[in-house]
Amino acid sequence: MAVPRRTKSTSAVKTKQGVHVLEVLGYSRHKGMGGDPVSNVRSGAFSVGGHDWAIRFYPDGHGSSDYIHVYLDLLNRGVEVHASSDLRLLDHTTGLSTSVTKTLPKVLSCYDSSSFASLANWSQRRSEFEASAYLRDDRLDIECVVTVMKEPRVSQTKSSPKVAVPPSDIAAHLGKLLESKEAAHVTFYVGEDTFAEHKVVHAMRSPVFKAELFGPMREAGAQVLPIKDMQPDVFKALLHFIYTDSLSIIDDLVGDDRGEMIRHLLMAADRYAMERLKLICESDLCENLNVQTVAATLALADQHHCASLRDACIEFMSSSSMDDIVATQGFVDLKTNCPSVLVDAFVNMSMLNKRIWVRSWTIWGSFWQLEILEETAAARSSPKQALILSPSVRKGEGIWIWYIEKDGPNDGKKCQARGLLDYVKDFDFVFHLHLMLLILGHANALALSLQRKDKDILEAMLELTEFNDHFNEINSSLLTHMAAFSPRFLRFL
Repeated sequence: MAVPRRTKSTSAVKTKQGVHVLEVLGYSRHKGMGGDPVSNVRSGAFSVGGHDWAIRFYPDGHGSSDYIHVYLDLLNRGVEVHASSDLRLLDHTTGLSTSVTKTLPKVLSCYDSSSFASLANWSQRRSEFEASAYLRDDRLDIECVVTVMKEPRVSQTKSSPKVAVPPSDIAAHLGKLLESKEAAHVTFYVGEDTFAEHKVVHAMRSPVFKAELFGPMREAGAQVLPIKDMQPDVFKALLHFIYTDSLSIIDDLVGDDRGEMIRHLLMAADRYAMERLKLICESDLCENLNVQTVAATLALADQHHCASLRDACIEFMSSSSMDDIVATQGFVDLKTNCPSVLVDAFVNMSMLNKRIWVRSWTIWGSFWQLEILEETAAARSSPKQALILSPSVRKGEGIWIWYIEKDGPNDGKKCQARGLLDYVKDFDFVFHLHLMLLILGHANALALSLQRKDKDILEAMLELTEFNDHFNEINSSLLTHMAAFSPRFLRFL
Protein backbone atom coordinates (compact mmCIF):
# COMPACT_ATOMS: atom_id res chain seq x y z
CA MET A 1 0.00 0.00 0.00
CA ALA A 2 1.43 3.37 -1.04
CA VAL A 3 2.24 5.78 1.78
CA PRO A 4 0.06 8.94 1.43
CA ARG A 5 1.85 12.20 0.62
CA ARG A 6 2.39 14.21 3.79
CA THR A 7 2.49 18.03 3.88
CA LYS A 8 2.45 20.59 6.67
CA SER A 9 2.03 24.27 7.45
CA THR A 10 2.88 26.11 10.69
CA SER A 11 0.93 28.69 12.64
CA ALA A 12 2.92 30.92 15.00
CA VAL A 13 1.98 33.90 17.18
CA LYS A 14 4.49 36.62 17.87
CA THR A 15 4.27 38.46 21.18
CA LYS A 16 5.39 41.73 22.67
CA GLN A 17 5.97 41.95 26.40
CA GLY A 18 6.53 44.87 28.72
CA VAL A 19 6.94 45.41 32.47
CA HIS A 20 5.87 48.53 34.33
CA VAL A 21 6.35 49.25 38.06
CA LEU A 22 4.23 51.72 39.99
CA GLU A 23 6.04 52.84 43.17
CA VAL A 24 3.72 54.18 45.86
CA LEU A 25 5.82 56.15 48.38
CA GLY A 26 4.15 57.35 51.54
CA TYR A 27 1.31 54.86 51.39
CA SER A 28 -0.31 56.21 54.55
CA ARG A 29 -0.49 59.70 53.10
CA HIS A 30 -2.46 58.38 50.11
CA LYS A 31 -5.23 57.08 52.33
CA GLY A 32 -8.35 59.16 52.81
CA MET A 33 -8.82 59.95 49.13
CA GLY A 34 -12.24 58.35 49.10
CA GLY A 35 -13.76 55.30 47.41
CA ASP A 36 -15.37 56.89 44.35
CA PRO A 37 -14.19 55.90 40.83
CA VAL A 38 -12.02 58.94 40.36
CA SER A 39 -10.27 58.69 43.75
CA ASN A 40 -7.27 56.67 42.65
CA VAL A 41 -3.62 56.85 41.82
CA ARG A 42 -2.96 56.18 38.15
CA SER A 43 0.46 55.36 36.83
CA GLY A 44 1.99 57.03 33.87
CA ALA A 45 0.97 55.54 30.52
CA PHE A 46 3.28 52.86 29.15
CA SER A 47 3.25 51.22 25.75
CA VAL A 48 3.33 47.46 25.05
CA GLY A 49 2.66 45.96 21.65
CA GLY A 50 1.69 49.29 20.15
CA HIS A 51 -1.00 49.97 22.77
CA ASP A 52 -1.08 52.22 25.85
CA TRP A 53 -1.67 50.88 29.33
CA ALA A 54 -1.91 52.23 32.88
CA ILE A 55 -2.17 50.95 36.46
CA ARG A 56 -4.93 52.26 38.74
CA PHE A 57 -4.48 51.97 42.54
CA TYR A 58 -7.34 52.63 45.01
CA PRO A 59 -5.86 53.13 48.53
CA ASP A 60 -9.38 53.44 50.03
CA GLY A 61 -10.85 50.71 47.88
CA HIS A 62 -13.20 50.82 44.96
CA GLY A 63 -16.70 50.50 46.37
CA SER A 64 -15.51 49.10 49.70
CA SER A 65 -13.30 50.94 52.18
CA ASP A 66 -12.15 47.69 53.84
CA TYR A 67 -10.14 46.71 50.75
CA ILE A 68 -7.47 48.08 48.49
CA HIS A 69 -7.89 47.61 44.71
CA VAL A 70 -5.47 47.53 41.78
CA TYR A 71 -6.48 47.56 38.06
CA LEU A 72 -4.60 47.26 34.75
CA ASP A 73 -6.33 49.30 32.06
CA LEU A 74 -6.15 49.62 28.29
CA LEU A 75 -6.14 53.30 27.44
CA ASN A 76 -6.86 53.04 23.72
CA ARG A 77 -10.43 53.25 22.48
CA GLY A 78 -11.99 51.63 19.42
CA VAL A 79 -9.44 48.81 19.24
CA GLU A 80 -9.35 45.12 20.07
CA VAL A 81 -6.27 43.75 21.79
CA HIS A 82 -5.35 40.12 22.41
CA ALA A 83 -3.35 40.15 25.64
CA SER A 84 -2.57 38.57 29.00
CA SER A 85 -1.12 39.92 32.22
CA ASP A 86 0.61 39.06 35.47
CA LEU A 87 0.02 41.47 38.37
CA ARG A 88 2.77 41.23 40.99
CA LEU A 89 3.73 42.92 44.33
CA LEU A 90 7.28 43.36 45.61
CA ASP A 91 8.06 41.41 48.79
CA HIS A 92 10.32 43.82 50.69
CA THR A 93 11.75 41.09 52.91
CA THR A 94 13.15 39.08 49.98
CA GLY A 95 13.44 41.72 47.33
CA LEU A 96 11.46 39.49 44.92
CA SER A 97 8.11 40.16 43.34
CA THR A 98 5.23 37.71 43.90
CA SER A 99 2.34 37.15 41.52
CA VAL A 100 -1.02 38.00 43.10
CA THR A 101 -3.21 37.44 39.99
CA LYS A 102 -2.76 36.27 36.40
CA THR A 103 -5.02 36.86 33.42
CA LEU A 104 -5.07 34.28 30.64
CA PRO A 105 -4.95 35.52 27.05
CA LYS A 106 -8.19 37.19 26.01
CA VAL A 107 -9.46 39.83 23.63
CA LEU A 108 -9.93 43.22 25.28
CA SER A 109 -11.80 46.17 23.74
CA CYS A 110 -13.45 49.39 24.78
CA TYR A 111 -15.51 51.83 22.70
CA ASP A 112 -16.86 53.98 25.58
CA SER A 113 -14.63 56.93 26.49
CA SER A 114 -16.25 57.23 29.91
CA SER A 115 -15.25 53.74 31.13
CA PHE A 116 -12.13 51.66 31.52
CA ALA A 117 -11.23 48.41 29.75
CA SER A 118 -9.49 46.49 32.49
CA LEU A 119 -7.29 43.51 31.62
CA ALA A 120 -6.67 42.61 35.28
CA ASN A 121 -7.89 43.55 38.74
CA TRP A 122 -6.89 42.54 42.26
CA SER A 123 -8.10 43.34 45.76
CA GLN A 124 -7.12 42.46 49.33
CA ARG A 125 -8.54 43.24 52.77
CA ARG A 126 -6.77 46.34 54.01
CA SER A 127 -5.79 44.88 57.36
CA GLU A 128 -4.18 41.83 55.74
CA PHE A 129 -2.31 43.92 53.20
CA GLU A 130 -0.93 46.39 55.75
CA ALA A 131 0.36 43.46 57.85
CA SER A 132 2.08 41.80 54.89
CA ALA A 133 5.63 42.07 53.60
CA TYR A 134 4.33 43.97 50.59
CA LEU A 135 4.19 47.17 52.67
CA ARG A 136 7.44 48.28 54.33
CA ASP A 137 8.62 51.71 55.34
CA ASP A 138 5.28 53.05 54.08
CA ARG A 139 6.18 51.94 50.56
CA LEU A 140 4.30 49.77 48.02
CA ASP A 141 5.67 48.55 44.66
CA ILE A 142 3.13 47.29 42.07
CA GLU A 143 4.68 45.46 39.12
CA CYS A 144 2.62 44.64 36.03
CA VAL A 145 3.77 42.32 33.21
CA VAL A 146 1.75 42.76 29.99
CA THR A 147 1.98 40.41 27.01
CA VAL A 148 0.34 41.38 23.72
CA MET A 149 -0.29 38.68 21.07
CA LYS A 150 -0.13 39.64 17.42
CA GLU A 151 -2.21 38.06 14.64
CA PRO A 152 -1.19 34.43 13.97
CA ARG A 153 0.95 33.90 10.92
CA VAL A 154 0.59 30.67 8.94
CA SER A 155 3.49 29.51 6.82
CA GLN A 156 3.18 28.24 3.28
CA THR A 157 2.44 24.55 2.85
CA LYS A 158 5.56 22.43 2.73
CA SER A 159 6.12 18.80 1.91
CA SER A 160 7.66 16.66 4.60
CA PRO A 161 11.05 15.21 3.71
CA LYS A 162 10.52 11.90 1.93
CA VAL A 163 13.04 9.10 1.85
CA ALA A 164 12.45 6.32 -0.66
CA VAL A 165 12.54 3.00 1.19
CA PRO A 166 13.01 -0.05 -1.04
CA PRO A 167 10.79 -3.12 -0.52
CA SER A 168 12.01 -5.92 1.70
CA ASP A 169 14.67 -8.01 0.00
CA ILE A 170 15.09 -10.71 2.65
CA ALA A 171 13.49 -13.27 0.33
CA ALA A 172 16.05 -12.43 -2.36
CA HIS A 173 18.91 -12.86 0.11
CA LEU A 174 17.54 -16.19 1.32
CA GLY A 175 17.09 -17.24 -2.30
CA LYS A 176 20.77 -16.55 -2.94
CA LEU A 177 21.62 -18.55 0.17
CA LEU A 178 19.60 -21.45 -1.23
CA GLU A 179 21.47 -21.27 -4.54
CA SER A 180 24.94 -20.87 -3.09
CA LYS A 181 24.60 -23.63 -0.43
CA GLU A 182 27.06 -21.60 1.64
CA ALA A 183 27.45 -22.87 5.23
CA ALA A 184 24.94 -25.70 4.65
CA HIS A 185 24.42 -27.90 7.71
CA VAL A 186 22.44 -30.85 6.40
CA THR A 187 21.92 -32.79 3.19
CA PHE A 188 18.51 -34.14 2.16
CA TYR A 189 18.44 -37.27 0.03
CA VAL A 190 15.39 -37.34 -2.30
CA GLY A 191 15.34 -40.20 -4.77
CA GLU A 192 18.63 -39.97 -6.64
CA ASP A 193 19.10 -36.26 -5.86
CA THR A 194 20.75 -34.56 -2.90
CA PHE A 195 20.08 -31.08 -1.52
CA ALA A 196 22.53 -29.31 0.82
CA GLU A 197 20.52 -26.97 3.03
CA HIS A 198 20.47 -24.97 6.27
CA LYS A 199 18.89 -26.56 9.30
CA VAL A 200 17.90 -23.31 10.98
CA VAL A 201 15.92 -22.12 7.94
CA HIS A 202 13.98 -25.38 7.74
CA ALA A 203 13.31 -25.36 11.49
CA MET A 204 12.09 -21.78 11.31
CA ARG A 205 9.59 -22.57 8.53
CA SER A 206 8.28 -25.97 9.61
CA PRO A 207 7.67 -27.44 13.07
CA VAL A 208 8.05 -30.91 11.56
CA PHE A 209 11.50 -30.12 10.17
CA LYS A 210 12.36 -28.52 13.52
CA ALA A 211 11.49 -31.73 15.35
CA GLU A 212 13.43 -33.85 12.86
CA LEU A 213 16.52 -31.63 12.89
CA PHE A 214 16.64 -30.39 16.49
CA GLY A 215 14.15 -32.45 18.47
CA PRO A 216 14.77 -35.49 20.66
CA MET A 217 13.92 -37.82 17.74
CA ARG A 218 16.80 -36.60 15.58
CA GLU A 219 19.59 -39.01 14.80
CA ALA A 220 22.76 -38.05 16.63
CA GLY A 221 25.34 -36.64 14.26
CA ALA A 222 23.15 -37.25 11.21
CA GLN A 223 24.12 -35.01 8.29
CA VAL A 224 22.11 -36.77 5.58
CA LEU A 225 18.35 -37.17 5.94
CA PRO A 226 16.26 -39.21 3.47
CA ILE A 227 12.96 -37.78 2.24
CA LYS A 228 10.67 -40.63 1.29
CA ASP A 229 7.55 -40.61 -0.90
CA MET A 230 8.35 -37.33 -2.62
CA GLN A 231 9.65 -36.51 -6.08
CA PRO A 232 12.85 -34.43 -6.36
CA ASP A 233 11.18 -31.67 -8.40
CA VAL A 234 8.43 -31.35 -5.76
CA PHE A 235 11.01 -31.14 -2.97
CA LYS A 236 12.90 -28.52 -4.98
CA ALA A 237 9.73 -26.40 -5.25
CA LEU A 238 9.14 -26.92 -1.52
CA LEU A 239 12.68 -25.69 -0.77
CA HIS A 240 12.12 -22.62 -2.93
CA PHE A 241 9.02 -21.75 -0.90
CA ILE A 242 10.80 -22.39 2.41
CA TYR A 243 13.55 -19.91 1.51
CA THR A 244 11.61 -17.30 -0.51
CA ASP A 245 7.95 -17.67 0.56
CA SER A 246 6.91 -17.88 -3.10
CA LEU A 247 6.18 -20.45 -5.79
CA SER A 248 7.74 -18.50 -8.63
CA ILE A 249 9.86 -21.56 -9.43
CA ILE A 250 6.80 -23.26 -10.97
CA ASP A 251 5.55 -20.27 -12.95
CA ASP A 252 6.60 -21.96 -16.18
CA LEU A 253 4.29 -24.93 -15.53
CA VAL A 254 0.83 -24.78 -17.12
CA GLY A 255 -2.27 -26.93 -17.39
CA ASP A 256 -2.16 -30.47 -16.00
CA ASP A 257 1.55 -30.19 -15.15
CA ARG A 258 0.94 -27.23 -12.88
CA GLY A 259 -2.12 -28.83 -11.32
CA GLU A 260 -0.19 -32.02 -10.58
CA MET A 261 2.66 -30.04 -8.99
CA ILE A 262 0.22 -28.03 -6.84
CA ARG A 263 -1.44 -31.23 -5.59
CA HIS A 264 1.94 -32.69 -4.63
CA LEU A 265 2.91 -29.44 -2.91
CA LEU A 266 -0.34 -29.48 -0.93
CA MET A 267 0.52 -32.97 0.32
CA ALA A 268 4.01 -31.77 1.22
CA ALA A 269 2.64 -28.70 3.00
CA ASP A 270 0.31 -30.89 5.07
CA ARG A 271 3.14 -33.31 5.80
CA TYR A 272 5.42 -30.57 7.11
CA ALA A 273 2.69 -28.41 8.75
CA MET A 274 3.29 -25.40 6.49
CA GLU A 275 -0.13 -23.78 6.66
CA ARG A 276 0.54 -20.81 4.38
CA LEU A 277 1.77 -23.04 1.57
CA LYS A 278 -1.20 -25.34 2.11
CA LEU A 279 -3.65 -22.45 1.77
CA ILE A 280 -1.88 -21.18 -1.36
CA CYS A 281 -2.22 -24.63 -2.94
CA GLU A 282 -5.89 -24.86 -1.88
CA SER A 283 -6.61 -21.49 -3.47
CA ASP A 284 -4.85 -22.46 -6.71
CA LEU A 285 -6.76 -25.75 -6.96
CA CYS A 286 -10.09 -24.05 -6.21
CA GLU A 287 -9.54 -21.64 -9.09
CA ASN A 288 -8.59 -24.37 -11.56
CA LEU A 289 -11.15 -27.15 -11.01
CA ASN A 290 -12.30 -29.08 -14.07
CA VAL A 291 -14.34 -32.18 -14.84
CA GLN A 292 -11.28 -34.39 -15.29
CA THR A 293 -9.66 -33.58 -11.94
CA VAL A 294 -12.47 -32.61 -9.54
CA ALA A 295 -13.02 -36.13 -8.18
CA ALA A 296 -9.30 -36.67 -7.52
CA THR A 297 -9.08 -33.22 -5.96
CA LEU A 298 -12.05 -33.99 -3.70
CA ALA A 299 -10.29 -37.12 -2.42
CA LEU A 300 -7.13 -35.06 -1.86
CA ALA A 301 -9.06 -32.37 0.03
CA ASP A 302 -10.64 -34.97 2.31
CA GLN A 303 -7.37 -36.78 2.97
CA HIS A 304 -5.55 -33.58 3.94
CA HIS A 305 -8.44 -31.84 5.75
CA CYS A 306 -8.88 -28.94 3.30
CA ALA A 307 -12.44 -27.87 4.09
CA SER A 308 -12.59 -24.94 1.66
CA LEU A 309 -11.22 -27.01 -1.22
CA ARG A 310 -13.63 -29.83 -0.40
CA ASP A 311 -16.61 -27.44 -0.49
CA ALA A 312 -15.40 -25.97 -3.78
CA CYS A 313 -15.20 -29.46 -5.32
CA ILE A 314 -18.72 -30.35 -4.20
CA GLU A 315 -20.09 -27.07 -5.53
CA PHE A 316 -18.32 -27.66 -8.86
CA MET A 317 -19.71 -31.20 -9.12
CA SER A 318 -23.25 -30.04 -8.35
CA SER A 319 -23.15 -27.61 -11.28
CA SER A 320 -21.41 -29.94 -13.76
CA SER A 321 -22.37 -32.94 -15.82
CA MET A 322 -22.17 -35.94 -13.50
CA ASP A 323 -21.93 -38.29 -16.49
CA ASP A 324 -18.62 -36.69 -17.46
CA ILE A 325 -17.32 -36.76 -13.90
CA VAL A 326 -18.35 -40.38 -13.33
CA ALA A 327 -16.43 -41.40 -16.45
CA THR A 328 -13.10 -40.18 -15.03
CA GLN A 329 -10.56 -42.43 -13.35
CA GLY A 330 -10.54 -40.05 -10.41
CA PHE A 331 -14.20 -40.79 -9.73
CA VAL A 332 -13.59 -44.54 -9.95
CA ASP A 333 -10.74 -44.24 -7.46
CA LEU A 334 -12.81 -42.02 -5.20
CA LYS A 335 -15.71 -44.48 -5.16
CA THR A 336 -13.36 -47.40 -4.47
CA ASN A 337 -11.01 -45.85 -1.94
CA CYS A 338 -13.05 -43.09 -0.31
CA PRO A 339 -16.74 -44.07 -0.48
CA SER A 340 -17.56 -42.01 2.60
CA VAL A 341 -16.30 -38.88 0.86
CA LEU A 342 -18.50 -39.61 -2.12
CA VAL A 343 -21.54 -40.16 0.08
CA ASP A 344 -20.93 -36.88 1.86
CA ALA A 345 -20.53 -35.13 -1.49
CA PHE A 346 -23.81 -36.53 -2.78
CA VAL A 347 -25.59 -35.42 0.39
CA ASN A 348 -24.48 -31.87 -0.32
CA MET A 349 -25.10 -31.94 -4.05
CA SER A 350 -28.36 -31.00 -5.65
CA MET A 351 -28.75 -34.47 -7.16
CA LEU A 352 -29.06 -35.97 -3.69
CA ASN A 353 -31.33 -33.20 -2.49
CA LYS A 354 -33.81 -33.81 -5.34
CA ARG A 355 -37.08 -35.34 -4.35
CA ILE A 356 -37.02 -39.13 -4.81
CA TRP A 357 -40.30 -40.36 -6.17
CA VAL A 358 -41.11 -43.82 -4.83
CA ARG A 359 -43.84 -46.17 -6.04
CA SER A 360 -44.44 -49.43 -4.22
CA TRP A 361 -47.23 -51.97 -4.39
CA THR A 362 -47.95 -55.55 -3.42
CA ILE A 363 -47.56 -58.39 -5.92
CA TRP A 364 -49.19 -61.76 -5.10
CA GLY A 365 -49.64 -60.60 -1.54
CA SER A 366 -45.97 -60.78 -0.52
CA PHE A 367 -43.81 -59.02 -3.12
CA TRP A 368 -42.79 -55.40 -2.93
CA GLN A 369 -41.67 -53.35 -5.91
CA LEU A 370 -39.95 -49.97 -5.83
CA GLU A 371 -39.07 -47.95 -8.92
CA ILE A 372 -36.42 -45.25 -8.67
CA LEU A 373 -37.70 -42.13 -10.39
CA GLU A 374 -36.18 -38.75 -11.11
CA GLU A 375 -37.92 -35.47 -10.38
CA THR A 376 -38.82 -34.61 -13.97
CA ALA A 377 -42.05 -35.85 -15.51
CA ALA A 378 -40.19 -37.49 -18.40
CA ALA A 379 -38.04 -39.48 -16.01
CA ARG A 380 -41.07 -40.53 -13.98
CA SER A 381 -42.63 -42.14 -17.02
CA SER A 382 -39.48 -44.11 -17.79
CA PRO A 383 -37.72 -45.36 -14.65
CA LYS A 384 -34.27 -46.81 -15.31
CA GLN A 385 -34.28 -49.48 -12.66
CA ALA A 386 -36.60 -51.29 -10.29
CA LEU A 387 -36.34 -53.49 -7.25
CA ILE A 388 -38.68 -56.33 -6.34
CA LEU A 389 -38.36 -57.78 -2.86
CA SER A 390 -39.92 -60.84 -1.28
CA PRO A 391 -39.46 -62.34 2.19
CA SER A 392 -37.65 -65.67 1.95
CA VAL A 393 -39.66 -68.78 2.74
CA ARG A 394 -36.52 -70.35 4.19
CA LYS A 395 -35.73 -69.28 7.70
CA GLY A 396 -32.64 -67.10 8.20
CA GLU A 397 -32.16 -66.08 4.58
CA GLY A 398 -33.67 -62.63 5.00
CA ILE A 399 -35.10 -61.03 1.86
CA TRP A 400 -34.76 -62.09 -1.77
CA ILE A 401 -34.34 -59.25 -4.23
CA TRP A 402 -34.89 -59.06 -7.96
CA TYR A 403 -32.90 -56.24 -9.53
CA ILE A 404 -34.20 -55.12 -12.93
CA GLU A 405 -32.45 -52.66 -15.23
CA LYS A 406 -34.99 -51.30 -17.69
CA ASP A 407 -32.39 -50.66 -20.40
CA GLY A 408 -30.91 -54.16 -20.04
CA PRO A 409 -32.18 -57.74 -20.23
CA ASN A 410 -35.74 -58.31 -19.09
CA ASP A 411 -35.03 -61.42 -17.07
CA GLY A 412 -33.71 -59.54 -14.04
CA LYS A 413 -31.19 -60.78 -11.51
CA LYS A 414 -32.00 -62.56 -8.29
CA CYS A 415 -29.80 -62.59 -5.21
CA GLN A 416 -29.92 -62.14 -1.46
CA ALA A 417 -29.58 -58.72 0.11
CA ARG A 418 -26.02 -59.37 1.28
CA GLY A 419 -24.94 -60.57 -2.13
CA LEU A 420 -26.69 -57.75 -3.88
CA LEU A 421 -24.71 -55.12 -1.97
CA ASP A 422 -21.52 -56.84 -3.03
CA TYR A 423 -22.72 -57.21 -6.62
CA VAL A 424 -24.00 -53.70 -7.29
CA LYS A 425 -21.22 -51.11 -7.63
CA ASP A 426 -23.38 -48.11 -8.46
CA PHE A 427 -23.72 -45.84 -5.44
CA ASP A 428 -27.13 -44.42 -6.39
CA PHE A 429 -28.59 -47.92 -6.59
CA VAL A 430 -27.15 -49.00 -3.23
CA PHE A 431 -28.38 -45.81 -1.61
CA HIS A 432 -31.91 -46.23 -2.92
CA LEU A 433 -31.92 -49.87 -1.88
CA HIS A 434 -31.20 -48.81 1.68
CA LEU A 435 -33.90 -46.17 1.45
CA MET A 436 -36.45 -48.70 0.25
CA LEU A 437 -35.58 -51.14 3.01
CA LEU A 438 -36.09 -48.34 5.52
CA ILE A 439 -39.43 -47.36 4.03
CA LEU A 440 -40.68 -50.93 3.95
CA GLY A 441 -39.32 -51.65 7.43
CA HIS A 442 -37.44 -54.86 6.61
CA ALA A 443 -35.27 -55.09 9.71
CA ASN A 444 -33.49 -58.31 8.79
CA ALA A 445 -32.25 -57.09 5.41
CA LEU A 446 -31.16 -53.74 6.79
CA ALA A 447 -29.30 -55.48 9.58
CA LEU A 448 -27.16 -57.13 6.90
CA SER A 449 -26.22 -53.68 5.67
CA LEU A 450 -25.46 -52.56 9.19
CA GLN A 451 -23.11 -55.49 9.58
CA ARG A 452 -21.24 -54.15 6.54
CA LYS A 453 -20.84 -50.86 8.46
CA ASP A 454 -22.31 -48.75 5.66
CA LYS A 455 -22.46 -45.90 8.16
CA ASP A 456 -22.08 -43.09 5.64
CA ILE A 457 -25.04 -44.26 3.59
CA LEU A 458 -27.15 -44.42 6.74
CA GLU A 459 -25.99 -40.94 7.69
CA ALA A 460 -26.96 -39.68 4.24
CA MET A 461 -30.49 -40.99 4.75
CA LEU A 462 -30.91 -38.71 7.72
CA GLU A 463 -30.84 -35.75 5.35
CA LEU A 464 -33.83 -37.05 3.35
CA THR A 465 -37.44 -36.19 4.04
CA GLU A 466 -38.50 -39.72 3.11
CA PHE A 467 -36.66 -41.19 6.07
CA ASN A 468 -38.20 -38.78 8.53
CA ASP A 469 -41.63 -39.54 7.09
CA HIS A 470 -41.26 -43.29 7.55
CA PHE A 471 -39.08 -43.80 10.60
CA ASN A 472 -42.12 -44.58 12.73
CA GLU A 473 -42.66 -47.65 10.57
CA ILE A 474 -39.25 -49.05 11.58
CA ASN A 475 -39.25 -51.15 14.71
CA SER A 476 -37.29 -50.06 17.77
CA SER A 477 -34.91 -53.01 17.51
CA LEU A 478 -33.74 -51.84 14.11
CA LEU A 479 -33.30 -48.26 15.33
CA THR A 480 -31.22 -49.53 18.24
CA HIS A 481 -28.89 -51.21 15.75
CA MET A 482 -28.68 -48.00 13.73
CA ALA A 483 -27.96 -45.88 16.82
CA ALA A 484 -24.94 -48.06 17.53
CA PHE A 485 -23.42 -46.81 14.27
CA SER A 486 -24.50 -43.18 14.54
CA PRO A 487 -25.70 -41.19 17.59
CA ARG A 488 -27.88 -39.14 15.25
CA PHE A 489 -30.35 -42.03 15.15
CA LEU A 490 -30.90 -41.78 18.92
CA ARG A 491 -33.45 -39.03 18.45
CA PHE A 492 -35.82 -41.53 16.83
CA LEU A 493 -35.79 -43.95 19.74
